[in-house]
Amino acid sequence: MVLVDNNLGVIVDAIRQGRVISDNLRKVLFYLLSTSLGEIILISMAILMALPLPLHSTQILWINIVTDGMCDKTFAMCDEEGDVMK
Repeated sequence: MVLVDNNLGVIVDAIRQGRVISDNLRKVLFYLLSTSLGEIILISMAILMALPLPLHSTQILWINIVTDGMCDKTFAMCDEEGDVMK
């Protein structure tokens, strides 16, 4: 880390922004995993029962683009919630 001036408050601001980014990434991952849980269960059950795969890769991509298109991108731009410096 390079400090341009002698203000150590820059470090505190960088830590705050890093924690907000980390929280937002966690939100995006939880959202994507929870919305894709049906696909995961469907494919897992088909594999365990030795059935052919019910969805092709292009179908899975299309479902993810349509259902998760803009929703997962809004979580990454959220402001901080609560006191992230605790």
